[in-house]
Amino acid sequence: MGLVRDLPSSLQLLRQTRAISALAHRLMAAPDEAACIEEVTKLLAVMFGLKRVSFAMLTGTEHFLLKRVVIKQKELGESTKDDVNASFTSSGNATNATASGSFGSTFELEYLDSDYKRPLEGTAAGICAHTLKEHYTPQTEFSDFATHKVFYKQGLNTVLATPILVNGNKCAGCILLSMKEIDAFKKPDRVLIADIASLMGANLYAKRLKKASDDANKISREMLHSFVPEKVLEKIEGYWDAKSEKYKRRKGHLVFVS
Repeated sequence: MGLVRDLPSSLQLLRQTRAISALAHRLMAAPDEAACIEEVTKLLAVMFGLKRVSFAMLTGTEHFLLKRVVIKQKELGESTKDDVNASFTSSGNATNATASGSFGSTFELEYLDSDYKRPLEGTAAGICAHTLKEHYTPQTEFSDFATHKVFYKQGLNTVLATPILVNGNKCAGCILLSMKEIDAFKKPDRVLIADIASLMGANLYAKRLKKASDDANKISREMLHSFVPEKVLEKIEGYWDAKSEKYKRRKGHLVFVS
């Protein structure tokens, strides 16, 4: 990792590290996958002054869906960026700085999701998915990827693809970042982004498990209602329906007795 040689850089790195730690709390509190993407986008936008953050979310072993977030950002001075980073870590817990205050007032997000399944082959995201490692292109002018050549024509000289890993050994997708500057993401920056991607991967997995469980329960309930008379269900719901008042009263009684 590159060395941080001066006090201002050390303080900035400390703020960024604390901001990432606080991000973990907000990702846990996020209700779904879309909310996780929003939280990560906001933090990356402030930390690196990005205009756009993209996510290549895998739909299998050969394709991905591209989720792009355009950041309509107001002009931020360095002091404002420091204040926003600090707002992530105030009180040392999950303060909702993203929804109000200085953070929420700095920009708006526009989502450009696509249902088109793009092939992984021949892309930086594909390399990330197969190697489970970042793919860094410090100068798109000399890249062999067709998409990078398009970025270069658009004035984007640096592209970073960071894998979103689950348990360190399974790729759920990639965070795709681009900037105008050549070699814009130094080694310490890439390490921080990898930490953000790891947090995102763990929470995406948890959200997907919960959604799958909720969907399975919904289907089970619908099937049960189609086969069992309503009056019978009302009598037995206290033994299986966790949402019913009878179940809650019975559960509370069992805990009290034990």
